[in-house]
Amino acid sequence: MDWNKLQHAYGSASDTPGLLANLSPDPRAPVWEDVWSQLCHQGTVYSASFAALPTLVNVAERWNARERLQPLILAGNILASTDVYQASREEWLRSVEWVIPRFQRICRATIAEPELTRDDFIYLLQASRAFEGDQFWGRELEHLAGGEFPGVCPHCGVDLYLVIGEYGFFTTTEDWAKWTRNTETGKIEVRPGIRYTPIEPNKGELPEVGRRLFEQAKAAHQSEVANWIQHVFGSSVCPSCGRKFTVPDAIGAV
Repeated sequence: MDWNKLQHAYGSASDTPGLLANLSPDPRAPVWEDVWSQLCHQGTVYSASFAALPTLVNVAERWNARERLQPLILAGNILASTDVYQASREEWLRSVEWVIPRFQRICRATIAEPELTRDDFIYLLQASRAFEGDQFWGRELEHLAGGEFPGVCPHCGVDLYLVIGEYGFFTTTEDWAKWTRNTETGKIEVRPGIRYTPIEPNKGELPEVGRRLFEQAKAAHQSEVANWIQHVFGSSVCPSCGRKFTVPDAIGAV
């Protein structure tokens, strides 16, 4: 691999091998901020990003379940990105596609680990979709950790806030989040008086990807996430035009 011919977010990737050589199993190590900044800068990926995948899978295989979250999540983000800077995604993916089955195997084993935090589990679910070739949910599912998906009404084109998670289950066109503070912590609350419509969960036959995500959450005893996934594949009514839509259609319309 001639890294001098590759690029990352700041130019020549000649310094990337040194950075990868210092990857740490500590997810809080400063090296991870540098690696993310170089290889997946605000969702944009580069030729060096794909070239780094073999190293990421190697360290993920060596480290234990708690230590391998960063390489798995980063690799998933690289594979799911549709914003490839001055490079052919197909060309670079062909050169490293042999690592994908290894990522799939490691990710499945890690998702099955007990006592993952809710957010770590969500990020791993997203990575698992990327490793299966699902770029859409491999990018979008992480919004579940934040409690809000951006959306657009498929009928009238109005921008929507699709709130799913710890703050409730509703659709609104208004700025709904109110940030409150006390002496120790900050907290988000729903602004009183906003106009919204409920998001109804899909408790019938989920589409294949929804069923898979739901089953993974149930198998991992992440019952809260399983409930949220039913809402992600649910439906709502646009507060602006009054027409019904499915949540995935609204997310995909952005």
